[in-house]
Order: sequence, then structure tokens, then C-alpha cells
Amino acid sequence: MNEAKSASERPAIHKVVIVRLYGLGNFILALPLIEAVERLLPRAELTLLLDPRCRRIAELARPQSRMVILEKEFDAPAWFAAEKPDLTLFTYPTGQSPLVAAATRFSRVTVSHDVGRNRGLATVALAVDPQRHEVEANLDLLRAAGYAAEMTYPKIALPRAATVAANGLLRAAGVPKNFIALHPGCHGDLAVKRWPPAYYAAVADALAADGLGVVLVGGPDEAEVADEVARAATAPTFNLAGKTSLPAVAAVLKKARLIVANDSGLMHLAAAVGTPVVGIYGPTSWEKNTPLVDPHRIVRRPVSCSPCYLPGKVFAPRRAWCLDMTTPDQVLGAARSLLGREPWENKPPHQPFVSVIVPTYNGGKKIGRLLASLEKQTYPRDRFEVLVVDNGSRDDTAQIVRSFPGVRYAYFDRIQTSYAARNHGLGLARGEVLAFTDDDCQADPDWLRAGAEWFEHPEIGAVAGRLFGAESDSEIARWQSRRQILNWQAAIENAPNPPIITANVFFRRAVFDQLGNFKEKMISGGDHDMAWRMIADGRWQARGNERAVVYHYHRETLQSLFRVFVRYGYGHVDIDRTFPVNQDPPAKRLREGLAGWRALAAKGLEFARDGIAPPDAKGLRPVRPADFLAMQTGRALLITIPALEAHAFVQEARRRGADVLVLPLPPAIEYLDGALLSLADEQPRELYVYAAGQHTRRLVTRPSFSGLPIRGIIDDRATPGQQLDRYPVIPLSEARRRGCRSILISTDAFEAELLKKLAPLEKEGIRIFGLYDAKVLTRLARHVVRERAAKTAGPIAVFLPNDVVSPAHAAAVAAGAGARLAVSDLGEIRYSDDFLDWLSTVGWRLGRILGSVRFRHLLV
Repeated sequence: MNEAKSASERPAIHKVVIVRLYGLGNFILALPLIEAVERLLPRAELTLLLDPRCRRIAELARPQSRMVILEKEFDAPAWFAAEKPDLTLFTYPTGQSPLVAAATRFSRVTVSHDVGRNRGLATVALAVDPQRHEVEANLDLLRAAGYAAEMTYPKIALPRAATVAANGLLRAAGVPKNFIALHPGCHGDLAVKRWPPAYYAAVADALAADGLGVVLVGGPDEAEVADEVARAATAPTFNLAGKTSLPAVAAVLKKARLIVANDSGLMHLAAAVGTPVVGIYGPTSWEKNTPLVDPHRIVRRPVSCSPCYLPGKVFAPRRAWCLDMTTPDQVLGAARSLLGREPWENKPPHQPFVSVIVPTYNGGKKIGRLLASLEKQTYPRDRFEVLVVDNGSRDDTAQIVRSFPGVRYAYFDRIQTSYAARNHGLGLARGEVLAFTDDDCQADPDWLRAGAEWFEHPEIGAVAGRLFGAESDSEIARWQSRRQILNWQAAIENAPNPPIITANVFFRRAVFDQLGNFKEKMISGGDHDMAWRMIADGRWQARGNERAVVYHYHRETLQSLFRVFVRYGYGHVDIDRTFPVNQDPPAKRLREGLAGWRALAAKGLEFARDGIAPPDAKGLRPVRPADFLAMQTGRALLITIPALEAHAFVQEARRRGADVLVLPLPPAIEYLDGALLSLADEQPRELYVYAAGQHTRRLVTRPSFSGLPIRGIIDDRATPGQQLDRYPVIPLSEARRRGCRSILISTDAFEAELLKKLAPLEKEGIRIFGLYDAKVLTRLARHVVRERAAKTAGPIAVFLPNDVVSPAHAAAVAAGAGARLAVSDLGEIRYSDDFLDWLSTVGWRLGRILGSVRFRHLLV
């Protein structure tokens, strides 16, 4: 953060634009910034550039300000070009990327937070602190421009007409003088933030029994949920939702003893008029959005995954389970404490007793790692047990397990499958929650705490965590980590057939009591089968928790990798018999299966002819970090990616004088800037962008896009007169008629398909460019290294280990940079990703065949 500059050091500011793109609450939290600009820049003309949703609150809170509304037809480049602001401030959580790009193009200085697709677009880009209050984050924009803005609370002075209107409404409705307000809604796009209406009804009944009137407030789009609360409550309520203007509802809130509300605009409006607040938080950050009024209470169910709704992050959960677990008693206690009727106590959540069940067979060399990690759990030691079930081991497994105090050991060899061993453990376990993991795993210290916390919710039957690959020197294990083999947690929420894996899953005991145990004769897929039976039963649901982390030691040899995929394929057949996923006729499935085998056979012949190593890796010599540091002579150049910039080896290389070049690679948004700049080196003529989708909308906002000779955008579904930004959108035939000589494919998901589709155009002299293939990476590396390599007297190396970047991509970067060294703890890279993909697919398909004929003895 820049220190505030003296007036003599700052250039004169005549025009300031504050961009506020969101709704009621965000605008209120921007008020201190607006006031600070007026106080610190009294002679500057201030313009508020607003989303239509902000119009009413802006007219109430800032009637004297100049406002421009961002209607659908608003032309940002034209407006900023005409306005030419000296300073443009994008309030948190930042605006849309086309706006930021346009502002930066025509403003002297643009200040924004570096979030999502806006990264790198503003003149001054601020890092996001997820714990920093939104008011402070907004004031940071002005501080970054050199002005000492002080923290203040948002305040709104209401016009007398609003108070008169509120008095009339309350009198007509018969609301007693002593009343509280409930706001059970929030904007419809963020309905996941809503506390259950039945809970609001319970609070209404209790407060009405205390002698208080209960008024329901909200906008027209919240009338339905307010009606639901009114119907569920047994006590009389006064429902004003959708029946008041914004100034009138603000005056109603000012008269209320307090408001109970979700994290919403009306909660912040109540705080701005001085009303005590009970704020109910779930998926959003209570630290960032705390209502700024004294007194207030924050009620939330602390869970490890909160907050899950953050700017720049895709919001996955469709339901905020943590809000369901926030009880009416908690909210009622907070409200009564503000009313001075009882002390407030936030009771800690219930911690269920958990039984950790671990099956093992000849696990003596690996189970010690797991048991040591379970000793380091942050969950209270008296609230869990560890039970190891030995499935007939012939090594020193029993001796190692018994060396860990407090771990229960059981021997079971009647049926030798992991599911039979788990079932035996179920009969011995004492926990109300059953946690499963495997002997080739290692648990994160917060694993049990994160996995167990959700079982306070009665509908939760299973919780699955993240399964990451443990560190390994094996390139085969690193391939599995990079492909995220077994890490399916993101697909669990709301899935009809959740892909749960017993290496990292928690079940409620009642699920087994009601539905029976694992199918003990299954050799793979019994975890999926159990979860799918639970979902089909309908009484419980499964959910994922990304904070419940287990590290899996993946297979490290080709033989073990092949065998485990054969096992997966076999287990899939067992599951398919009970839960058929593919409903196609057998004849069609046979045709597709034979076609798949023919493709695999052809690919196998390619590997036999060309080899199984990455073809681009030839000439790239692997060196260990210590050897690279030892061979540095003069100024070496080391190329890596942002995720590895803080790596100990990179820091040591920099300390010893190496020039470290940090190169963003896909999917980082910054990668696009470099890819576009490197494309300019190719001097494309009459260039058209192919595809007018979201990727292109993002592409046109990047600073380097405007430097290319773009003539238009090609889209097969173009309509007459269509434009994207300032470019015409036309079909391919029209682009060719206009003399198209170059095409840039703008899609990340389908680039390979489009490269093949458009390849015949090269015979007509039309050059085809991608953004993500190996050629682009080589070109990008050549572009960024060009100047720096000339100053390099030492070796040029890449540090792109293959658990992060594929060997082919690393080799493409090395080729462009002229590097001959690949720093890695591994030796020579022997297997390409394509080969390992092929081998695992062959194993899986072979397992399907073996499972179909019940040929299993090779796999047990």
C-alpha cells in the first residue's frame, strides 16, 4: 500500500469516477469512500457510475451526486473516452472486466482490486485481503492513489417525507410502538444466503411472546419468502414486504428496536440509520461484511469451509447447510441480549464421537505414516478412536499398529476384501460418525474436525473430502496427482450418484444401521455403491467439504497403475448391475466398445512406433536443484510459474543471483496477455477471432488485445448487424469474402477440435493460431525470454515439475526459451501423459471385460 503523498507530489485531480456495479448493501458500504473523495478532493467533479439496482439507494443516500446509470446499451469505451477521468475507482468487489479495461484505456489512473478476470487490467491493482472489511477495502483505493482516507461508518440521513410515510404505514397496520423487524430475504440471485423461513417464524413467535410487535420487511422480490414466514408463525406478524418504498422502509427500520436479518442490503441499511442488528451469516464473510453499527450481534455456525462465497471464486454450493445448522435459539439469544433481557452466549457446536476405520493388508511399510498423522489431529482426542482391521497380513503390520498407543487392532481374514474388513470394523466401532481412510494415505491435521462438523445437520448422511496426491519422486504418481485421479469431491454436491471414495469419507452410523453394510465381496466400487444406495433411499444427502483433506500415495510403477485401473473397471461393472448408468441398447454399447478398442489399438501401434516418452522432451537434460545451484556461473536464467515463486529452491536461486522469470501458464488469466503479445511477433494480417462466446468476451478486455490487427469475430451463428465490443460478428464465409488471412481460435475447451476443423483453410493461405497448444507456449517463452536471455551469462533452465505442469508443456516452454536444463527431483521423464492416459484406459476397459465374465482371481 502506498503511503499518502503530499499535495505537492500529487498531480491535480479534476474528475473522479467511482464505479459501483452491485446492489443496495455494496453501495452503502461504498458511502465512506464517496464521502472521503468529497472531503479530500473538494474541487474535483465526482461521478457515480451505477448499476440500475443502485439507483434507488443512491437517490436516497446521495441525492446531490452526479449519477450515470449503466443501462444494457451503455457504451463504456465511448463514455470513458468522452469523460477522460483523472481517477477512476472500482469499489469492492470490482466491476466487470470490459469496464475496467475501458476505464484504464481512457483514465489517467484506474484503481481496482485484482480479482478474477480483472487481474492486471487496472493501472493500480490491489491484492485482496479476505478478512478486510469492505469499507476499508474501498478506502484502500483512495489510499493507493496517495490520499489518507480515514475509516468511518456509513450513515444515511432520512428525509422528513420518509418518516411521515413510515408513521402512516405503521399506524395503518396497527403495529405497536415497541416492535422489531425481520428481514428473511435477500436478492434472488443470492438466495443461498437466506436463513430458513421456518426458523424466522420460530423467532417471530418467541419475540411476540416477549411482548414485541414483529414487522416483516423486504422488497417486492422478497414478498413471497416474507409471506412464507407469516404463514408459518403462530403469532400475529405485520407483513410490509413489497408494500413500501425504500425511503419508507428505511424509516421503519430506524423506528425498530432491532432488526434480525440475513447478510443483505436491508441489514446494512438498518445499520446506516442506527438500528441495532442481529446479522445471520453462512456462505458469506462476516468479517468482510459486518454491519457497522453499535451494538450488533453476528450469529453464524462456524464451519471450516466458510466463507464459500468469495469474489473471483466460482460459487459451487447450491445450499448453505451451515445456515440450516444455525438454530433459532442462537438467533433468539442474540436478539434478547440486544434488548437487555438476557446475557448472550454463543454455545460451541456439538462434536460427535468419530470412529476412524482403516482396512489394511500387508501395510507394514506404509500404515505408520497414516497413524502418525492421526495422532496430530486438531479434533479433541477424547472424541475419536482409531480402529485398524488387518485383512490377513503376513508382514509386520500388527507390530507397527500396536506400537501406536490408543489405536485399536483387529484381525479379520474370513473374506479378503477391503469392504469385508471395513464391515468387521463397523461391528466394533463405537462412533456415531464413521470415518474411512486407507493405509496408503496421510490425513491433514484438520481432517477429522472438517469432516465431522456437518453431522449436526440431520439430513447429512455422508461427507467426502478432498483427496490429493502426496509428494512423490515417481513420475507415474505425479501424473496421477496432476490428473487429480480420485479427487472427485467437487462432483459430490447434489449429485444423484456421488463418486464417494473410502480413502476419505465420513458416514453417519444410522446409514449403515438402516441400509446395511458395504457389499463385502466387491473388490472395487463398494464405496460408490454404498453412497448411491443412501441417495436412492432418500432420507440422507451427501456433501463435500474441501477442507477435509487426505493425501494419497499413488501407484508408482506401470504394473501397479495398470492393475488398479483394471480393478476400477471391474468394480464399475458390479455397480452398473445395480445402478445402470448407460441405458443404451446392448448392440449400440457393443459397437461403441469395439470402436473404442480399435482406437486404443491404433494408439498402441503409434506408441510402439514412436516411443512412449514425451516427444518434445528430447534434448532437455534433467538436473537436481542442488546441481543447478552448484553450476551457476554468472547470471543464470530460471523460468518457473507463479505457483512456484515462493518455493525454497526458487528463493535460493534468486538469492544466489539467478534471474528468475515467472511465466503465467494456462489457466491463469495473465497467460492470455503473454499469448497475445507473442502472437503479434507472428505479424498476422487481416486477423479474425473465431467464436463469439464468453472466452472472447474475456479476451477483448485484455490490454494486449487492442494491439492486434483484429478485423472482426467469426461465429457460425452470427446475426446481421451483431457486434461484440466494437468488432463485427460475422460467419466464416463472410470473413473469407472480406479477405481474412489469419484466424485466432478463442476457446479453451474446444481448441484442439477447432484446430483440426479449420486446418484445411491453411491450403488457402489462411494462417490458424491457437492460444493454448504447445506451439503457443513455445512462442510465448521465446517472446518473454528474448531480452532477458541476452543478459544471461549462465545456464538457462526451467523449473516446472510434472506434478504441476505436464512434461510436454514444460518442454514447449524450454524449447522457446532455449533452455537445455529442467530442474527437478526426478530423473529422466520416461512416459508421456498420452501414454499413461492410454495405459489407464486400457486397464479400465479390460477390467470391464473381466467383470462382465466374473473373472476375478487375478485381481484380489
